[in-house]
Amino acid sequence: MDSWIASIFRLRHLWLLVSLSPLAHGAVVTYPLPSCYKASDQLTLTANATTVPIVATTAVYDTCNFSTDGAVTITITAQEPITSFNISPHSQQIAGTVEGNRLTFTLEKPSYVIVKINKLREAVIAGDSLETEAPPASGNRIHNITAIPYKADASGEQYATTAIQTAIDTANKAGGGIVYVPSGVFKCGNVILKSNVSIYLQGGAVIRGSGLPADYTHDFTKISVGGLNGTWFVSTEPGAKNVKIFGRGTIDGNGESMRTTYGFLNHAVVPMACSNFTMDGVAVRDAGLWSVIPTRSNHVTIRNTKVYQENDRITENDAIDIQECQDVLVDHVLAISQDDAFSTKTWGKGSKEIGLKYPGDPQELRNVTFNDCIAWTRYAAFKVGNGSTQNQTDITFQNSCIYISRDPLKMAPKSGPGTIRNITFENIDVEYYWATAGKNSRWLSLQLETACHVENVNIRKIRLLSTGDVDAKIAGFDEGHRLVGVNLQDISVNGIPASSLKDLRIPSKTPFVDNLTLTNGSISSR
Repeated sequence: MDSWIASIFRLRHLWLLVSLSPLAHGAVVTYPLPSCYKASDQLTLTANATTVPIVATTAVYDTCNFSTDGAVTITITAQEPITSFNISPHSQQIAGTVEGNRLTFTLEKPSYVIVKINKLREAVIAGDSLETEAPPASGNRIHNITAIPYKADASGEQYATTAIQTAIDTANKAGGGIVYVPSGVFKCGNVILKSNVSIYLQGGAVIRGSGLPADYTHDFTKISVGGLNGTWFVSTEPGAKNVKIFGRGTIDGNGESMRTTYGFLNHAVVPMACSNFTMDGVAVRDAGLWSVIPTRSNHVTIRNTKVYQENDRITENDAIDIQECQDVLVDHVLAISQDDAFSTKTWGKGSKEIGLKYPGDPQELRNVTFNDCIAWTRYAAFKVGNGSTQNQTDITFQNSCIYISRDPLKMAPKSGPGTIRNITFENIDVEYYWATAGKNSRWLSLQLETACHVENVNIRKIRLLSTGDVDAKIAGFDEGHRLVGVNLQDISVNGIPASSLKDLRIPSKTPFVDNLTLTNGSISSR
């Protein structure tokens, strides 16, 4: 990081420490409801008696965000008497009390939780830590998009594309800087991020897609959803280095409206062929297709991020897909989607579909870790594939919770001959399955659907409330393309350790599979 940026962050951190020192433990910072969103008509919420705006989505859940420095008492008031509730993740062991139409509970530290009350929409509560790197709104190498010379409209009525892009370009040409996006709604077409430029989104700020295809480049086609075209809404310039998006604001693709009205799609955030990319603290909403897709990039960190997608209709809208990247950390992230919540993929050269404009040659995927994540999806929660043209190595999903999914743990290579090895699913809670007519749920699916190789899959410390509706799937492709080394260890179902494959609904016949083992304590079986 450039020394001048580090100096600004240190000064800002000291200012925060001084300004917050008189406050009681559990100080709460809230953010205004952006004008492009509606407040929930079902729930209201306070954190330590401070009102927190709740955003109503077009899906089956509402969302809210605040920041705190410690324990917080949450009170949710429903529009009807509360007769049932659930607070996830269950591993946090959060006890709630009900009085009439109010539910009260305590978060001992900044946390992400999902609360279901009666048959109302879920409340997705994102309690982040207090910001320590928030820059000032003006100063040396601070480019505030609403200030002169940029003068971006913060009402969402006029386009802010030129103002934001000019600020990015100016900072880049000066050797680096921070583009400051204050609270407000900024209507945009494509935004291209460049080297040594950080985008700071203040709480209440929204960079929002215009929803009009004419405002965007055509960057891909998706055959499986009817051959619709799409764009990379916010992307990096290929070859960019040291790019950061941070703060408590939102990037909103406005994708549902554009998809349903005009048949045009978008990926919301696309770190493309870049190095040292960081996204920290922000929310990403409503991509018309896959949302956050680091592609052919290295040293990528996505942390303290909330990805909100539709999850109540069939749209193929993945949340986070890591594609052909190396050295990636996805840490403390909540993802809600209809399709894959967290996945890895690799593709071939000359694709005329999703990879139409991917620069350079295909790359293998290596050293990707998903840690402390929450997934809620109609389909796969943690998944390797479907793209498998290049090798994928050293992928770990760990210390996480699957709130709802049809296929919680999945591997489904189907597009190419790459070798997949050293895959770990560890210390994961699987809470509920998506109840969909004709769509059977299973806790584990490891099935080669193409002539590739898979080696060394480790599934450890998995806690299932149940095994799902149907048997698990574990299968290679054919005699020449086998699944080799599946190690199951310390798996429990409804609190009871599994002592046999039958306990886990794993069939006795697993075609083209070598070295399948289950170990729980001193018990070992094939």
